[in-house]
Amino acid sequence: MNKRNFLIIFFVTIATAGFYSFSQHKEALYTDSTFEQEGKNKGEEIFNTYVGECLATMEAIAQRHSEEGVAVVSFVPGEKTESWNSRMRVVGTLSTETHNFLAVASAKSAEMALTLENSGTGIRQPLIGELGYKGGVIKKVKCGYLIASFSGAPAEIDAEISAAGVDFLSKYY
Repeated sequence: MNKRNFLIIFFVTIATAGFYSFSQHKEALYTDSTFEQEGKNKGEEIFNTYVGECLATMEAIAQRHSEEGVAVVSFVPGEKTESWNSRMRVVGTLSTETHNFLAVASAKSAEMALTLENSGTGIRQPLIGELGYKGGVIKKVKCGYLIASFSGAPAEIDAEISAAGVDFLSKYY
C-alpha cells in the first residue's frame, strides 16, 4: 500500500469513528432530554389530577381553625423555575378592607419559586415584589417542586395549611 492510499484510509477511518461517536452522544442527549420531558409531563398530569383534592384538604384545615383566606398550590417542573402550573381557591374571603389574601399568597409562592426554600426564611433580603412573609411551604419531588401557600391566618397556621397541601400532593409523586 502506498503512502497516499494509507493516508486516505486513515482519514476515512478517523472521520467515520468521530461521526459514530458523535451520533451515539447525540442519541444519548436525546434520550436524556426525552426522559426529562416525560417526567415533567407526568408531574403535570399528577398535579392536574389531584390539585382539587389538595385544595379541599387545605380548605378543610383552614376551616377547622376557623380561618379564611386564599390557598395557592403550584407545580414547578424540573430543577429550576422556568414555568409552573398553579391553582388557587378562596376559602371564605378573597380580601378584607386592608388585606388582599391572593396577593400575599402569590408573593409567598413567587419567593419560593426563586429561592426553592419555604417563604420568609430570611436567607436573603426580599427582592422588590417579595414581602418576606412566612407561611408558604415548598417540597422537592422526583420531577420538580410542589409549592403551597395560604394567606389569611397567623403565619404558623398558614404554614400548617401549606404543609398539608404539599404533603397531600407529594404522596402521588
